[in-house]
Amino acid sequence: MDELAPPTRSEAFLESSRLLMEGQTPRNILLRALWVLRDPNRWVNYSRAVDDEGHAVAVDDPAATRWSIEGAVAMASNPHGILPQFFMKFLDEVSLALYQEESVNCLEDYCGHMAIVCVLRRAIELASM
Repeated sequence: MDELAPPTRSEAFLESSRLLMEGQTPRNILLRALWVLRDPNRWVNYSRAVDDEGHAVAVDDPAATRWSIEGAVAMASNPHGILPQFFMKFLDEVSLALYQEESVNCLEDYCGHMAIVCVLRRAIELASM
């Protein structure tokens, strides 16, 4: 990284999130989240996770069948379903760069499934660098 360039918001959060990542790389977690959300039938935009009947459930609940981007990343991160703060900051940065939307959650509400898939794919590319 260029020493003169200011750090991105996500870089400041990565170290504090490592324990919740349980030894996984950010790229691996994002790939797992994309694997879940690539099917539009497994995505939901109004809750972190829902069951078949649309009731909100915990991200790690075995009854969960659909997830938001936040829920999918939390589920992929650790068996406790706790979202490492790094990911939302990082995904917000990607959302801002791609769509000029400062929050990936707002993007999810207004732009839909394909925008979320694009954000995840771009985030995976960036995490691979």
